[in-house]
Amino acid sequence: MFNAILLIPVMSILAYLPYLCASDIQNRAVPHKSWLPLLAVNLPVLAYMMLIPDGYPWYSLAISLVMIGTFYVITRMGIIHGADFVYLAAISLFWVVNPFPWPHGLMQIMFYIYLIVVMMLTPLFVLIYNYLQGHRWKVYRMMSEFPRGIPMIVPISVAFVLSVGWG
Repeated sequence: MFNAILLIPVMSILAYLPYLCASDIQNRAVPHKSWLPLLAVNLPVLAYMMLIPDGYPWYSLAISLVMIGTFYVITRMGIIHGADFVYLAAISLFWVVNPFPWPHGLMQIMFYIYLIVVMMLTPLFVLIYNYLQGHRWKVYRMMSEFPRGIPMIVPISVAFVLSVGWG
């Protein structure tokens, strides 16, 4: 059954993608207050969907919280940073069910699979970028050097769009 309320998290996150990517690329930071509209829109939807009988199953919240904990550990390890963690947490918490006609129950898992694949491909794209810029460093440096660091919100956004589009 299609529930129009399920479109709210998807559309609000998709609407935020251009701003988040641009901010991460240009400034290498996303202001804390810029997350407030995303929270204001999606927290009531999450609460509503958790409380109605045909809403989200409780185990979906547990899966989301486990993934947020995993992202926190990855953040503490220094692999991702503040805005990346907040963005991943928002996607994990608010986008529980894919509202489009092909929900097959694997949406949460597919997002994480796409995320892993895109994160593994990111150094290759950085290498190509550096090569096109004329740099001829050692391969490791070519794969990890990006002006002011690699903006990880971009690959996270790509994984989100892929999982919305292909489930």
